[in-house]
Amino acid sequence: MPDIKTYAELWILARYLYRIGQPFLSDSQYDEATETLRNSGLVDEYVNRTYDDDPIPYSLLEKYKDHLSNITPVSIDKELYRLLGEDKSQSIRSITTYQDAWDKYFKYMYGIDLIVSLKCDGVYTNSMYKNGDFIGSISRGRNGDPFDWTKGMSKILPLHVNNLPSQFKLISECLYDVNLLEYMRLKYNETFKTPKSTAISFLRVDHDIADYNGLKYYAHGCDGVAVASMSDQFSWLNEQGFSVVPWRVANDCPNSFVKFVPWLREILTEIHEMSKNIFSDGVVVAVNDLSFQGTWTGIYNDRTIALKLEYWSYKAYRGIAKDIILEQQAVDCCCKVLIEPMLTADLCEAKVINVFNPSRLFSENIKVGSPVYFVKNSSAVNINITSEEWDKLMVKGDDNVVEQ
Repeated sequence: MPDIKTYAELWILARYLYRIGQPFLSDSQYDEATETLRNSGLVDEYVNRTYDDDPIPYSLLEKYKDHLSNITPVSIDKELYRLLGEDKSQSIRSITTYQDAWDKYFKYMYGIDLIVSLKCDGVYTNSMYKNGDFIGSISRGRNGDPFDWTKGMSKILPLHVNNLPSQFKLISECLYDVNLLEYMRLKYNETFKTPKSTAISFLRVDHDIADYNGLKYYAHGCDGVAVASMSDQFSWLNEQGFSVVPWRVANDCPNSFVKFVPWLREILTEIHEMSKNIFSDGVVVAVNDLSFQGTWTGIYNDRTIALKLEYWSYKAYRGIAKDIILEQQAVDCCCKVLIEPMLTADLCEAKVINVFNPSRLFSENIKVGSPVYFVKNSSAVNINITSEEWDKLMVKGDDNVVEQ
């Protein structure tokens, strides 16, 4: 293993190369590196944000250029960035239980019109039209470092739309049809892992034009149109011929938790039925009235939340331990369990389970060849759960359990 500083530099490069669709670390290698570096103090600014918000690591690309001969830093037209760039990264707070959804959001929304829409697990894109003509598209990014998706998006967006304002910005998620991934892997002999990473590859590198039929975009916002509500905005986008995320208005939020749970479950089922062929990781709930600004707390605004419930709940997994690794950190001893590789719901491969405290090895009788249970509650970390927690899920007949 290289020294810790070099290890951190390679990890930062790995984030960038994954972002542009050319990963050089496997999912498990990236997960392991993330946990190793998390407490090092070398990557603090990176671990708490999405890689979409990373600046392009020009100095590291130059430093390691002899090992990255096929990689070229991506440039972007300054005028396009001026029109589409965002000064502030915005995130949506995620909620994973009905009780938290009620306590932290819905009990304050009685009598308020809400809108519920699918949260696609894709690539965030900003696209610009001038006088009805498509002129360009960029990724999300700050510090002046988004990527130019114009060429790729021009193959799937309408190039001219009548009745648009003179300057119009379309906000969407772009992803590849999950049902076509295996065919794409065989055709191009590439590791197209997820709809999102495959979309990145198609956006930045030319492929056969026919294969762009599998590249989809779903609009979830726009700027430049004078409408009063998000539902009016979505309807207007549909009328102009744009693809829009599945959505519905929810204007009858109950005033008690007992009534709230079945009410929300019915809405989630409806959204799920509308979006079975779209790779997604939750739903977004927002105040429908666009004049309602909400209150900012850091990068979060209380007008909007993301729900990961029912069909989008975090799944629990049962793997088989094949090795145990103990690492002495500055203060504590860190414990990880290696398992036989298994595919998780996000189509990534899990190999490393974080147990953290070695005492868990004894309390759970974890050894080579024994079962180990875990949840994947973020894109980077697999967390061990107890056998008791697993048994409760099994007794419930929970659909969100997966055995190796």
